[in-house]
Amino acid sequence: MPVTTLTPASTLSITSLPVTGTISKAESTDSYPFGIYATPGADFYDSNFVSGALDQVAYTYKKLGGDVLDVELTEENVYSAYEEAVLEYSSILNQYQAKSQMVNYLGFPTGSALSGSENKYPRENLEYLSRFAEPYAMEAGIGGSYNFTSGSISLEKGRQDYDIYTELKDADGNVIFDTQSEGSKSKMKIMEVFHFSPQAAYRFFDTTSAINYLNNEFSFDEVLFNMIKNAIKAASIEMYQDTQEMFEESQELMEAQLEEIIQDVEEPKTLTIERMQEMVDDYKEMGTFAEVMDNIGYFKTPQDVVTLLTSPNKYRRQYMLWVELGRPTINDKMYEKFGQAVWSRETLE
Repeated sequence: MPVTTLTPASTLSITSLPVTGTISKAESTDSYPFGIYATPGADFYDSNFVSGALDQVAYTYKKLGGDVLDVELTEENVYSAYEEAVLEYSSILNQYQAKSQMVNYLGFPTGSALSGSENKYPRENLEYLSRFAEPYAMEAGIGGSYNFTSGSISLEKGRQDYDIYTELKDADGNVIFDTQSEGSKSKMKIMEVFHFSPQAAYRFFDTTSAINYLNNEFSFDEVLFNMIKNAIKAASIEMYQDTQEMFEESQELMEAQLEEIIQDVEEPKTLTIERMQEMVDDYKEMGTFAEVMDNIGYFKTPQDVVTLLTSPNKYRRQYMLWVELGRPTINDKMYEKFGQAVWSRETLE
């Protein structure tokens, strides 16, 4: 049997990836599925994209071993994959940028707001955050989208119910609600009431008041003693001046004797004098309140009066009601209402 002679020969594949791409194919729209960046003269043509496509062919050739084996791919295959990669990267980048800037465009009319802003860096602003913070700023009284107006109501003795829409007036006496424009008239919201609770007798009926803290800080006994000594000294000097003809001693000697008997004491501070006056007013008010409580028959025994003096906080509810009604006495119109209110609450409890 004759021996078969083999004659092997190397042949090239019909389709084989070249070492590098060609510029003519890289700039042809037929080489890409979309051809967005590769068409010369188009709006989105980018020469960097074209050069990157050419380099991508050389990279793929080396990556797949084209210098050893035939890579059965075409340039168009590489260009298509390259365009897809660029579009996917652009999508990820634009989505992130859109999320970052979306708050600045909320509320804008669609279609026209971004016209002319393509391929431009956005200018940062706090428009959205300002609008977002408006309701909190309004509640804090430092801004917001509402108008703040200050007004007052003329109070009447024996009256507790007032209509802020008809009786709340500005400094010129105009009803505030009527001065608003028709388009802005709506419900009014009270943000702050400029009312200060009466200080008199609160140290007895409200043990947590600021006056009590001041009482603990300063000593009334020492101040009162100093005031009495100064008053005695001043009265003694005046008496001497009025009757100096009855004395043989000189004025200097008399004053020296008074200085020896009653030495100078430091005058109390203004704050302490005011607090002394408050103390006097407190005791007067407590006496009036005790008389009213006795007149309405609330005190049954002398021990009830003692309880008011020693533990006034037990009568805090009745005292607050009495103050709210204008501190009525037996000759006032609200006196009877006060008695009825005290006894009605006592019955409910």
